[in-house]
Formats: sequence, structure tokens, C-alpha cells
Amino acid sequence: MAKRNGPRCWIGIDEAGYGPNLGPLVMTAVVAAGEGADRPDLWNELAGLVDRAGGQSDRLWVDDSKRVYAGRKGRDRLRDGTLAVLASAGLGIPADVRNLIAVLDPTDSTYGELSGWLEPPLVPESLPSTPLTTLRCDRWAVVAAHARVVGPARFNQLVAEEGTKAGAHGRIFQEVVKAAWDGRGESTCNLQADKHGGRHRYLALLHRAWPDAWIERGLEGAVTSQYRLTRSGRHLEIEFRVRADRDDGLVALASMVSKYVRERWMEQFHGFWSRRVAGLRPTAGYPTDARRYRSQIETTALSLGMAHTRWWRER
Repeated sequence: MAKRNGPRCWIGIDEAGYGPNLGPLVMTAVVAAGEGADRPDLWNELAGLVDRAGGQSDRLWVDDSKRVYAGRKGRDRLRDGTLAVLASAGLGIPADVRNLIAVLDPTDSTYGELSGWLEPPLVPESLPSTPLTTLRCDRWAVVAAHARVVGPARFNQLVAEEGTKAGAHGRIFQEVVKAAWDGRGESTCNLQADKHGGRHRYLALLHRAWPDAWIERGLEGAVTSQYRLTRSGRHLEIEFRVRADRDDGLVALASMVSKYVRERWMEQFHGFWSRRVAGLRPTAGYPTDARRYRSQIETTALSLGMAHTRWWRER
């Protein structure tokens, strides 16, 4: 699709937690604004400050969250990336996990259903040992971040309403895009996201979210699916790409924020249950180990009057 110069914004979207049975699905949009037609190239335009996972240890690692998390001090590096995004967007440094979720999604008073597992004292947010990286250059700057933290009960509800897990994912994606784009003032924004579950066609999803918009369809294939949405004189160029979280810096940052928020949510969730079930080992929430965890907490959950649909994702 044609590139246009002038003031514009760029959005990167990615999620963490689509596959597990325990914990939330977290989807984040990281927004940059500036000049020019090309998307921000963090690894070149911020070459002295950021690096790929496994790169210079004194730089901020920006990459697919799985690659960052797998490295030495991976969780700390996810935290550093998340705090850099929040600081660059003017959202401040969160005091704890409750505040972390609240600044990313101020519309959700339950903190993505984490409120049911919150018990004092909350673990304070740790700070990086080096100064925070500011994600900006002469041409652009990170200016906003928006997330949806979808706990098990709401995820189950969305699957029931949509009929499929992919449909629930699409609803969450619509919410995040609306939060990131609807309030922007630029006439043109460019959005990149990872492909959703191998899907290649997204036109129906976009029409459902913006029924009053004109949507042009570009390439639709195994590698990329492209669309241009026009509404009220504003344009949103959308591209779903395979491995966008490795190829695009904003998508990589969204991946890192989503992963870090999910890890902090799961930490609080496990803390609740480990105080009630002796010898309970933590879990990442993926199917095989999630069943082990469920078998260990289910009796206690029932004794507390907690139906499994409150904490177990059916799909």
C-alpha cells in the first residue's frame, strides 16, 4: 500500500497467553508518533540504546518476548522494556502489579480479574539498576501504551459469545485497536500485528469493529495480510505479519509488555494459592502443567466457594 509523508502514528500490537488454561490473555498496543513514511526502526535509529536479545548487556533488549525471557535475567529484561515503554508514554513507574495493570487499562476496575487474588502485602515493582531508556529519536517517540488484561472468566464469556477461541481473540484485538487509534489526531496511522492463529483473512473482523468505515483489501497471503481503513477522514493502514514480533520494534515491545504483565499476574495468582495449598509449585498455565495445578487447588477452591470457571479457561 502507498506510503505517505507527514505527521503520523505507528502502532504495534501483540499478545501473551493465548494458549494457557490458567491466567489472563494480555494484549498490548505500543504507539509511536512522529514524521515520515517509514515505521520506527528501533534497532537502527536507537542503535546506541537498544539491542536484540542476546546482544550488548548494557542495552535495552527489544525482541520477541520469548527470546528475551529465555535469556539470562530474562524476567528483569522484560521488566526493563515494560518500564521504558511506560516512562516514554508518560505513564510513570508503577508501584505494584495492581498499578501496573491500572495504568495500561484504566477502564478495568478488577485489574483483569486480578482483584480476586490480591492479598497484602503486594510485591512492589522492582526498578532497573541502570537509568531508564527513553524510546525516542529525532523523527519519532513512543507516546502511548494500551492493554487489555482478560482474565479467565471474561475469556470464557467471550468464547461462549463468539463460538470460538479465535473469535474471542478477535474481539480483544478490536478493543485494543480502538483504544490505541480512536483517540489519535494524526490523519494516517500504520498498525502492525502478528498473524492471529494462522488466519489470513481479516476483512470481516475489521468490518465488524468499524461498520461505518471504508476498508480496502490489499495482499492476503501466508506471510502478510494488508488493509486500509478510512473513517471520518482518517486512515489506518493495517498489516498482519508472520513473526512481526521479531521484525518490528513496536510489536516486539508490545510482546514484552504483554508477557511481563502476564508473568506478574500469574505471580500474584500463585501467591494466593500457595498460601492455602502446601507444597504447590508455580505454573506457567499451559495445558499439561495446568491440569496438574488444577488437581492440586480444586478441592480448596470448592471449599472457598470458587467455581472453576472463575479461574480456569475452558479453551
